[in-house]
Amino acid sequence: MVDRSRPVLVVEDDAELRGLMEAALDAIGYRVMTAGEGRQALELVEQEMPAAILLDLRMPGMNGWEFSREFRARYGRRAPIVVVTAATSAEQQAEELEAEGFLDKPFDLQDLIRMLERMWARTPAEVATEDSEEARSDEAEMVAAVAGGDETAFLQLYETYKYRIYRYVYYRVGRTVDAEDLTQQIFMQAWSALGRYQHVGKPFSAWLFTIAHNVVVNFYRKTQSAARQGEAPLIGDLADLRVAGSPELEAEARWEVERIQVAMRQLKPIYQQVILLRFLEHMDCNEIAAAVGKSAANVRVMQFRALKQLRQIMVQEDQKV
Repeated sequence: MVDRSRPVLVVEDDAELRGLMEAALDAIGYRVMTAGEGRQALELVEQEMPAAILLDLRMPGMNGWEFSREFRARYGRRAPIVVVTAATSAEQQAEELEAEGFLDKPFDLQDLIRMLERMWARTPAEVATEDSEEARSDEAEMVAAVAGGDETAFLQLYETYKYRIYRYVYYRVGRTVDAEDLTQQIFMQAWSALGRYQHVGKPFSAWLFTIAHNVVVNFYRKTQSAARQGEAPLIGDLADLRVAGSPELEAEARWEVERIQVAMRQLKPIYQQVILLRFLEHMDCNEIAAAVGKSAANVRVMQFRALKQLRQIMVQEDQKV
């Protein structure tokens, strides 16, 4: 069964073709997001993770190759990429980008639809299993190489996780300069302690987020701690929040984010961490459990209680208005 709960992202600089693809997909029930180049596409992804990305390669601004590298660095394989190109070497280029499919231009719209249907023929569990097993294998090889003194492998791990760690830290401390400094500290600590990592039994990502959490806690202890931590933005200073072409919608979105920010501050720190890891970093309960030192069952309970408290707080705040 095709899952249409998430949109398809069409990244194409040809406005006419982009419109045709959007109309065809919309006609059969898909939600569609569109972008004319890679940077705009990344901004859309930050707002909502697409179910699939139809990617042109030759575009002004950020081209398809650059977008693909940045997307994979930030989000891994959370959305399959289909290369859509007029190049004679379309299949080869798709392989180089490690894309999940390709379409030659010009293509029949039915070919486009069949491509998406084939992608969703696999169950989410199958896709998640394949991706996680591949990621764990690659990660284990890199960690082993780093433990053996391979600096290049460490740089690969750094490139893989730097954006996720920076984003997590920034959402906790709310200032770019602090987030950049703390992110560097986290990776330096990871480098120094990697020899011990192989004995803790955690996935590398969970171990890295544990270090990140401890670094943030120590940061607050050194800067008047609890009082300042209670005032931490948790979701940043909102400087990057944009709703293109609509000041009214942008103002409404900012107001909604601020409501969540106020409510989040009132949750226990462990609840804040679980919510951020689950809904900001899209980690599953087992990964969060490894990161926070709890069981997966406890994480599920904390997530349920945190969301329940968050809703109650927001309702109470609305009633005060």
